Amino acid sequence: MIKHMFKLIWNRKRSSFLMMLEITLSFIVLFAIGSMILYATNNYTKPLGFSYKNVYVLRMDWNNVMGGHIDADTPSDSLLRETLMVLEREMLSFDEVECVTPTSEGFPYSLTNIMGNLSTEVGRTPTMFPYDCGDDYDRVLGLTVSEGRWFGPEDDASTLAPLVINRPMREAMFGDGPAVGETMLGEWNVVGVIDTYRFYGEIEEPGPAMFFRENLNKFGGRAPRQFLFSVRPGTGIDFEERLIDRLHKVAPGWTMGVERMEDLREFYFSTKRLPIIIFGVVAGFLIINVALGLFGVLWYSINRRRGEIGLRRAIGANSPQVSLQILGEALVATTFGLALGIFFAIQAPLLGLFGAVETSVYAIAILCSVLVIYLIVAVCALYPSRLAARIHPAVALHNE
Repeated sequence: MIKHMFKLIWNRKRSSFLMMLEITLSFIVLFAIGSMILYATNNYTKPLGFSYKNVYVLRMDWNNVMGGHIDADTPSDSLLRETLMVLEREMLSFDEVECVTPTSEGFPYSLTNIMGNLSTEVGRTPTMFPYDCGDDYDRVLGLTVSEGRWFGPEDDASTLAPLVINRPMREAMFGDGPAVGETMLGEWNVVGVIDTYRFYGEIEEPGPAMFFRENLNKFGGRAPRQFLFSVRPGTGIDFEERLIDRLHKVAPGWTMGVERMEDLREFYFSTKRLPIIIFGVVAGFLIINVALGLFGVLWYSINRRRGEIGLRRAIGANSPQVSLQILGEALVATTFGLALGIFFAIQAPLLGLFGAVETSVYAIAILCSVLVIYLIVAVCALYPSRLAARIHPAVALHNE
């Protein structure tokens, strides 16, 4: 019976082509959405590597300062250094503040990161993310150092610049060998390795990262324009106003703003939810269109085949058999459409189009999409198949 249905649908492939194409497109859209959701869910369940609660960000901008004493193009200016150190001391003078650290722009949930490739004697590492951060960066964010240590005053006398890397960077550079104490490119001395640090947020995979020491006493390159600081639990919003008022007295011409990292996290999730919502709306309209089209095609097909159905009933087919035939034909036509869709879907893992996505994510997305499409088709074909089963053989043959 199943073989007969496949042969029947194949012989009618021209009349069923549009329906098969709609099913193929619906499957591909469902597969894409399913992969996105499963990828995000899978990443969300993994350790984040840092704590965002009770952490604040102080952003600073001194470009509008008049008089020429502080020049953003000369970040080694002694007045700028002294001002930043005074700001750090003033922040620590608040009872609510526990730790303070300067940092570069790529702090967690900032949606800003600097990427690059590190040339080595054995080739190139994967894309890595460099960060400048202070001695208390690990305490502010609650980082876990699995090998060696974090930056500290003992690095002041080091002839090589101290460097902390995360585990993906360690695996890329040193594999299973030792990392702490090793020198990279003759410039940096690896003093520590941290565990997972998913600086992009919960939804993305962790990438190789390098942490450079930011020392306000003798910083080079760009001056830090952010401070991260942790506060005691239960700190109220009035603290932010008092902090900004105090800091403006130290640097009256600077523009400053304080943000909670929890608020940055909420904004981060809102930016990640938007593509999924848009994709979901498009998929919903497409599936509704497919469902209505399938319902209409089956209805039209039954009306055209009333004689055929009546003849089947006359030679002994009962109502359940007729209903099962109509439902089976719809599912077989769906199978042809899904086969084409699965062919395109499996190209993603085979070609490695999105290297960070695990093959298991694609496999589960394909399975779920197939089940959803079959369920939709079965529901849409259920009522037309019951109508076909109610056709009386004498009436159908008389009309013919």
